[in-house]
Amino acid sequence: MEQPQVNTSLGGEPDGGSTMTMSSYLISTALAAVTDVRVLATIVATVALILAAMGYLMRTTIDPREPPVLKPGIPIFGHAISLVYSLLNDSSGFYYRTYQANPSATMLTLPLPGDRRIYVIQNTQLMQAALRNKNMTFDPFIQEFIGGMLALPKSTYDRLMAGTESGLMSTMTGVIQHGLMGDNLRATTRTVLDIIADNLNEMEKIRMDAGVEQIALASFWVWMRQTLAGATTEALYGDFSPFRVNETLMEDLWTWDYHLPHILLAPSKLEYLLCPEGYFARESLQKAFVSYFKEGHAAHPSVSPVIRQRAITLREYGWTHEDAGLVEHTLAAGSVQNAVPTMLWLFLTILRKPEYLVRVQEEVKGLITVTKDEKTGKKTATIDVGAVEEKAPFFVACYHENVRVHKRIINTRRTTCDTELGGYLLKKGSDVMMSIQVASTHRDVWGQNTGNPKEFDPSHFLPVDMSEMDDEEQKREEELKKARKAAWIPFGGGKHLCPGRNLAFSEILGFTGVLLLGYEFWWDDDKKGNLPDIEPIKARIPADIPIPDEGGNNRLTAVRMKRRRQWEGVRWAFEV
Repeated sequence: MEQPQVNTSLGGEPDGGSTMTMSSYLISTALAAVTDVRVLATIVATVALILAAMGYLMRTTIDPREPPVLKPGIPIFGHAISLVYSLLNDSSGFYYRTYQANPSATMLTLPLPGDRRIYVIQNTQLMQAALRNKNMTFDPFIQEFIGGMLALPKSTYDRLMAGTESGLMSTMTGVIQHGLMGDNLRATTRTVLDIIADNLNEMEKIRMDAGVEQIALASFWVWMRQTLAGATTEALYGDFSPFRVNETLMEDLWTWDYHLPHILLAPSKLEYLLCPEGYFARESLQKAFVSYFKEGHAAHPSVSPVIRQRAITLREYGWTHEDAGLVEHTLAAGSVQNAVPTMLWLFLTILRKPEYLVRVQEEVKGLITVTKDEKTGKKTATIDVGAVEEKAPFFVACYHENVRVHKRIINTRRTTCDTELGGYLLKKGSDVMMSIQVASTHRDVWGQNTGNPKEFDPSHFLPVDMSEMDDEEQKREEELKKARKAAWIPFGGGKHLCPGRNLAFSEILGFTGVLLLGYEFWWDDDKKGNLPDIEPIKARIPADIPIPDEGGNNRLTAVRMKRRRQWEGVRWAFEV
């Protein structure tokens, strides 16, 4: 019997009159399917072979003497992906999650593509040892970080990268440390606080001249940021500070700082396309500082010792005015990017807790001397910031606890040779990471009183009365004290201990103390003391302290402040 004919063309008509039987059609279809499967299998096998070859070529060979290996979730690239995400979103989150998942590990090895690795230290004693170890250095990070975020011309970049061999890096470290110690520190601190006092006194004069009771601020965060950062940069760079000459430049500094992670990851030729706000903010800052150095303003008598000597040192090492100006705003950013949000969280934390506020106000009162001008009858309240550690221990404890709770810095070092630490081998040229968030949230060190190491508890930094403790209790208390000392490393360590920590301490406590003692605040309509529940943005490199999410919480914008009655018309002043 003749088989029925099947039309196999798409158009409905036989192609050239050709036909095939049903059995032939089924056989050809089956053969095509087998062929497709073979092609697919070949493709899969080829891809697998390529991935296997990449894995072999990019594998990290681990010495058994190195710390235990933490395998990435995604083979080869998993840790690298996590680190990039951390850079963009939460600088310490990756390390904190690693610690939570591996709390008993003192140190871990994280393999990266290309036979590279980073070591993550989770034990606080080993962190201290690493920060003091002479075989570990921070200098390469300074050079690579600055070189990667500033789009420097080749001549400037070469001078920067040669800084270790030429001695510039170690010399500059000494210059900055010396410029923020002793008499130099006191002079700079006094200038900062004088400028802050002048701003507050001018606000009071405006209020009294206007005959109103309150001062309305469009944004408390922006006002506080501008006041503290403006005073700090003016004290550092003098009467011709670029931020004083051009008031919009401070906003450029914060814009550049916020967008810095994107700049670091973007190809240099595409920065203006991928992150235009950060790119043009940096351009404005660099132009302003190049002009500052070319016009000789760094030698003006009003300039702080640290900036004046820094400019001299760069010239001695062959740097031009343009070279210096292209990198200088990084130091300006470092002087304010953590101090300002640190003050915000300290201020709000104390203001939220009435028992804390009363105690701090009493201590600040003990720092004040009130004098009266016999001719004008006007009063001046002078706050002795130099005596704050002696006379205001609870206020100081709140400051330290605020830093502990909010600090997110990652202390980084690079090994200059094969190094032994904690019984493990650390390979030459490898990066070592130490999360302060991990050190500051060890439950057995910081959670003794509340059970929650993340909870704010100033008693962590107050002396303990051991007079009624037995020997065993005293021993435990001494061990706990020692453990907390080892875990308290918010400003780094070794020769790279943060040189600006003492300046930040004095300016933050001085400014915060005046606000808490001398003013009342209205945050929402007429409800005095209705404080905003502020959502912080997670801290991102290079900042160590989270900043408030201005877009997500408008209650931080509108605020009214008023002098407490006993301080109306009083002129503020500081002593250091």
